[in-house]
Amino acid sequence: MEEADAEEDAAPILPDKPMETLVRTRGREWIDDCFNKSGIHQGCDIEWFKQDVNPPCPTRLIDLDIGDSNKIRIVVPKEDCVSKSYQYLTLSYRWGTTNESAKTTRATIASRREGFDMATLPKTIRDAIQLTRLLGFRYLWIDAICIIQSQEGDEYLDDWNNEAPRIGSYYLHSHCLLSASGASDSSEGLFMEPTALRYQLKTCALAFDKEKAEYICRGVSIPEPNLSSHWHNNALRERGWCLQEEILSPRTLHWSRYALFWQCHSLERAFPHSGHDQEIPGKYGFSFNFNLEPEQVMGNSWVQLVRDYLYMHLTYETDRLVGIQGLADRLVTLHGGEYFAGVFRSHVARGLLWNNLRTDGSVPISPGVPTWSWASRPPAIWFPRLTASLVQDTKQDVFPKDRRPVHLDHPSQRIVHLEAPLLTLELGEQLGTSDGIEYRPTIVTLTSPRSVADLELGFGTYFGYDEERLVPKPLGQMLVLLLGVDIQHSRLAGERRDEEIVVDPGTQVAFRGIILRYQGRFYTRVGRVDLVVLERGRSYWELKQEVERHTREVCLV
Repeated sequence: MEEADAEEDAAPILPDKPMETLVRTRGREWIDDCFNKSGIHQGCDIEWFKQDVNPPCPTRLIDLDIGDSNKIRIVVPKEDCVSKSYQYLTLSYRWGTTNESAKTTRATIASRREGFDMATLPKTIRDAIQLTRLLGFRYLWIDAICIIQSQEGDEYLDDWNNEAPRIGSYYLHSHCLLSASGASDSSEGLFMEPTALRYQLKTCALAFDKEKAEYICRGVSIPEPNLSSHWHNNALRERGWCLQEEILSPRTLHWSRYALFWQCHSLERAFPHSGHDQEIPGKYGFSFNFNLEPEQVMGNSWVQLVRDYLYMHLTYETDRLVGIQGLADRLVTLHGGEYFAGVFRSHVARGLLWNNLRTDGSVPISPGVPTWSWASRPPAIWFPRLTASLVQDTKQDVFPKDRRPVHLDHPSQRIVHLEAPLLTLELGEQLGTSDGIEYRPTIVTLTSPRSVADLELGFGTYFGYDEERLVPKPLGQMLVLLLGVDIQHSRLAGERRDEEIVVDPGTQVAFRGIILRYQGRFYTRVGRVDLVVLERGRSYWELKQEVERHTREVCLV
């Protein structure tokens, strides 16, 4: 293994000398024990973090050992004869407004391959370089430096489009993630000194006791920070890219203003700048349990993760799908199946049935994103519960052959090809409700677009358009693609087989779907609809068969 000499620079690297001693003496030991699954880290030997025997190497890395401690250079492992046993660290940080000097561009890539002065970089990156050397590693991967970026006057996206889908793999196969958890901007640095430690503490006289002829003095105590609260509210966890960086990285050193946190699957521990190390109270990771069965992890766990992710900040909203691609790729690698634009094929109905809670047009649809994808309408998205899917999985080409989350500008690159009940819903008298728009159920009819009206049932109809401008005027008909069914039983009714389910006071049946609009050769999504069966005594099984007779092939974009 090629390593930099951790002791090459006798001058202190960290502002906190005890913390530097801790990292020098134990930091590399933590990483190696976790990597080798030694001792307490035997629990880290789980499928999620198993790295490939011959992992794909990053296209570029930063070489920190080029004979001058003030300089670094970009290397291309496949071209520069980098040893196959190389190990590299990664950095997770917020760019903020001061990261321009870090960006490698087409104008600077050649000179940076020769070597450049690290003094030109933002403080967080300089600190990460120092820490990587301190831990004894030679290579580091940082997005701004290792991916050729656009700059003013040069809108260059080719390298980004090639590298972005691979970023998740780079974090999965890194030796350790360095996380700048306390900094909201790249100028603030990795090693942030607590404000209270910047000033010398002195005893002060508060009063004079005449009887004892002495001053009453008190020392000032510094309150211990609430590490749990500080962690859950740190600036980095608001950043969208941080999600997959943390979940995919096998082990992480989090640097905050108050403590160094070690996190891996077997151990979570905090090392405050003052005091002894301590167990972290509660789980510090994102709420995503990747050890569940495929049905759960690609279903309910995934949509919950998506809801959290949609509220996280991205500089460019067009990166929303790319920023979570690595997690989806990992799930497909472990459990099989197909994934495209936020949706797993095995759970396509669940993935398409989302409600947009912000319909005032204040959040315009994201360009280059399919209208059916939750990424088109961030952040206020809600996924309703679903009991069963109505989508028939008989098509070979449900998703495009090229499923990368880039180059989605043409409709043919955004297609999801489905077979599901396609119906025309004719609306009767409008009734206002607080939950949406309801229409009198006794005069709602469902008709196939390709046949005469042959299905007439009573429904309570609840729907909402994704944006006010999409609501047709007058509102008389809507095209509906039914994707699934939600069945809720009261405790008294108990669970029943499909053949035994009858709509009654103890059982509610709702068909869930999306509202479509036909545009050229394709359909686009414009809203969501629920049809609640209100006719008592109706057999769910017979009702489902009637609805499924209207199954059609549909291409959504």
